[in-house]
Amino acid sequence: MRVPRVLMSVVSTAILAATLLFATAGPAQASVCWALSCVGHDPVVYGCTVSTTTTNTVQLNGVVLATIWNRYSSNCRTNWGRGQLSQAALNLHYKMDVSITTNNDSEGEYEGMCYPGPSDKGTKLESCAGYPPYGGPLPAYTDMVDGVRETTADVAVYDSTGQHLIAWWFVTQ
Repeated sequence: MRVPRVLMSVVSTAILAATLLFATAGPAQASVCWALSCVGHDPVVYGCTVSTTTTNTVQLNGVVLATIWNRYSSNCRTNWGRGQLSQAALNLHYKMDVSITTNNDSEGEYEGMCYPGPSDKGTKLESCAGYPPYGGPLPAYTDMVDGVRETTADVAVYDSTGQHLIAWWFVTQ
């Protein structure tokens, strides 16, 4: 059976268009949660992309020990904290905790996430209690809090004996 040329042309055009659409679209940017439904979940797993970031460094006696980021996702309307130890801190075997909080989420409640701690549990409070501080070279990040109001991200740095040295925080919307 022969397929008419016009039909063949239409089918070929449709296949080409579909191929180009999928080839150029890249990974999906749609999130699977929004604001409160994202709370306590991993931003990467839930497809929450970074829209804005506030950054600061933690210094003690002029030495940078860590960097802290407060990340906001407009496609999820959430924030999460991200921290990384400096090479100087790593050389001294320092460790850190990273956290993010909001005192007034969409329901007027407090939320707090911490790394290291439980991950992707979907609860409004995650504590670092009972988890040893993180001392690795890669950035570490918390689960998300509702980002409709002001949030605070912070990093606490500990020396090699576990003594708390310094904490640094900042606020972003």
